Amino acid sequence: ADCCQACGHQLVESYDRTQTDRTMLFDAVRNNKVLGDVISLTEEQCQMFVDAVHLVQVPKDTEVFQEGNKGTAFFIVQEGYLRLTRGDSGREIKLHRGDTFGELALLYDEPRRE
Repeated sequence: ADCCQACGHQLVESYDRTQTDRTMLFDAVRNNKVLGDVISLTEEQCQMFVDAVHLVQVPKDTEVFQEGNKGTAFFIVQEGYLRLTRGDSGREIKLHRGDTFGELALLYDEPRRE
């Protein structure tokens, strides 16, 4: 199977976005503090995100990325949950369906950080 060029995870080739998925994706982009509040994306720009995303599969206990990696993708949790461990503090955050992450390193072209 093919891998995503941006994040390296396996693409889900047969994924067909339902209207429920499209609504969840739109809301996830709109509700992201950086994208929705700071940058103030328009509805049209949020819809461009929805149209551009693709689904990748991340197996259980697989790292999505590590602190210090170059930011190459913005992520929206579609199913299941992710456990995010932050830096040296070891603080854990759980991300669920509709939660987003990865936008800061991508927008500012900086390594991923806490």
